[in-house]
Amino acid sequence: AIVGGGLARMVAADALASRGFEDLHVFDMGRRATGGRASVRRTQEGYFFNHGLQFLRLDSPKVSSLAAEWERTGALMEWTGRHGRLDASTGNFARRSDCEPGAHPGFCSFLEPGKLYVNGGLTEHLRRKNEPGVRVELGCKVSAIDGSGGEGGAAGPWRLRGSKFGEPVHTFGDFDAVVFTDAMAGRKGSPGHVLLNGEVELGSLFPVLDEVRVKPVFSLMVAYARGDVSCDFDAASVVGSEAFQFVSAENAKPNYDAVGVDCDSFVALSTFERAEDLLERHPQQKNFKFVEQTKDYLDPIQADLLADFESLLGCEGKVPVYAKAQRWGGAFYSSGGGGVSRGLKSYVDEGRMIALCGDYCCETSTAENAVLSGLDAAERLAGMLP
Repeated sequence: AIVGGGLARMVAADALASRGFEDLHVFDMGRRATGGRASVRRTQEGYFFNHGLQFLRLDSPKVSSLAAEWERTGALMEWTGRHGRLDASTGNFARRSDCEPGAHPGFCSFLEPGKLYVNGGLTEHLRRKNEPGVRVELGCKVSAIDGSGGEGGAAGPWRLRGSKFGEPVHTFGDFDAVVFTDAMAGRKGSPGHVLLNGEVELGSLFPVLDEVRVKPVFSLMVAYARGDVSCDFDAASVVGSEAFQFVSAENAKPNYDAVGVDCDSFVALSTFERAEDLLERHPQQKNFKFVEQTKDYLDPIQADLLADFESLLGCEGKVPVYAKAQRWGGAFYSSGGGGVSRGLKSYVDEGRMIALCGDYCCETSTAENAVLSGLDAAERLAGMLP
């Protein structure tokens, strides 16, 4: 069983399936689509936003062949255009090609030389490729895993329990091994929190979960009538702004797929500091319970971010045809050390057959590290499973 919905999950499942393992089950909390932060937002009105994963860099030799395969099938698309650095304090924009390598790498190394990709349907590509051996179930919140082997049920096979689309006490089945691809599994009060045998925190088995520090962001999705807002870039890593660290013009991306609307669409990612400020005023937990992203919760956040965005682009007074904020409470992570200093990309308890993978296991929180971590976990588990 693989618990999670993002890139690490997709890659781990694909790697295990490619090694001949069948009957793999994926449990994703996403209700509308799988993919986690790699999913896209398609609204009922027809608007389209890459609201989570803005782009991918896959520079490592270990993933270059994967990148080539995914690009060949259209699952990834190379993204070229007017990319660079925007200085919010002066309004000056410097092209990526004019930025000195290493001087300021930008948001997720956006400014460094190398190919940039956007998601061209990677989730769907891997789903079709691995059917029927990989079964993906949406709306599944795994909250407990109970072992039937070893002293006190301390080892698998593991029975997974939780809820499905909000219906409680749902048994998902028994599994030889379990892979967790999201750090939420070890965070009390988070929607993905999991207990082992009803009382054991995963952090007691994997100290890295207690070392991880969450770096939240908010994304602002906004669209204007065509021509109402102009900017001289397609995407920019932003400096000198308290509000935003990255802005992209969605229309400039090769995967842009709005339907029936004629508009200029943007996604702006908040700085970590701005997100922390917003979360102080609009907490994501109240009375130890997770606060849902309802309209009443998001509207004041959206208003604040929209004002920031208008100030950044100088489009005050222009009324958007669509605007919505999205909270990414666990968007990025920083590791406290642990296995990072030993070069680990994933963590496996061989006796219990429980594994962790994801960018939170790595030194830096990037899409590439999520891919590398998923590959690493699959490789290690493949050598242990019958």
